[in-house]
Amino acid sequence: MVFIKAPVVEIFSSFQGEGLFVGRREIFIRLGGCNLDCLYCDTPTSQSVENLDLLSVKEVLNEINKLKTPDLHSISITGGEPTLHIDFINELIDKIDFPILLETNGSIPNAIEKLNYKNGNLIVSIDIKLPEFFIAKKNIHDTQIYKKEIESMKILMKNNISFYFKIVISPETNYDNFEKVLKEVNNEFKINNEFRLNNKDMVNNKNELIKNDLIYNNSNNNNNNNNNNNNNNNNLSIVIQPQSPMNIWKNNTERFFKFSKIAGKYMNVYLIPQIHKFLEIE
Repeated sequence: MVFIKAPVVEIFSSFQGEGLFVGRREIFIRLGGCNLDCLYCDTPTSQSVENLDLLSVKEVLNEINKLKTPDLHSISITGGEPTLHIDFINELIDKIDFPILLETNGSIPNAIEKLNYKNGNLIVSIDIKLPEFFIAKKNIHDTQIYKKEIESMKILMKNNISFYFKIVISPETNYDNFEKVLKEVNNEFKINNEFRLNNKDMVNNKNELIKNDLIYNNSNNNNNNNNNNNNNNNNLSIVIQPQSPMNIWKNNTERFFKFSKIAGKYMNVYLIPQIHKFLEIE
């Protein structure tokens, strides 16, 4: 028997400090290796696979069992870029009976296409990358990244997988570039959601434990949109995450409101900083 292994940076239990599961107790599985080099990366040790232990799914599951607590909400598979190890992830997903949050940059749609979609507990967080923040590796052009993230979104919609977006901003982030990306994401979402809703066989119910009004899921539609702006998809959510540390925003916090106003034209908006930084926990 061949055991699939992956480079594991760390496995630990803590509170989710980012995104729409913020404050929830999770077990984090951080995999090594990344196809990008983001300027705001706060886990640089996860970018490389050098000197990392290669663990099997069985070994990871053993660590999860040791860390389980009564308040455990979900399992976070993060990185680095975890979808670089898609076969490992698929086997792991198949054996976990908790909700699973896959945190990905979404820039490898071929890997997203191969995801194990049998587990109805899967939720995906796609980190939209603005070109100003990263250096692409392996011959990927900066301007291609959000296009690939859109492709990943389409694949998740096709497979009825719940997801939300996250986007990091800095005091220097350009408003026009920010809006350009969100507008294109919104347009592609509307096109694909209309197709999905017109093909009822694509729609099914999912685990009620993970469905909520904050996250796009296959039971939602646009008919309950009470926003006067018809461009807004109120079942598509984005978390605007100010770059840490927060002291770089001194005398600049008015920009939070501007970014939120722009994003609100197209999506549900949540501005959430990295809470674990405030709590000084991992």
